[in-house]
Amino acid sequence: MMSDVYLEMLRSFAQPSFQSYLEQMEGELNDYIDILRIN
Repeated sequence: MMSDVYLEMLRSFAQPSFQSYLEQMEGELNDYIDILRIN
């Protein structure tokens, strides 16, 4: 997916605190997508 490539690019430039924030956001998005798939 294009978003995965974009996230990897962001991670390569990101500060550690921003990187952890991105990973948290990604986890929440994945949880939300899983909920949508179940319904």
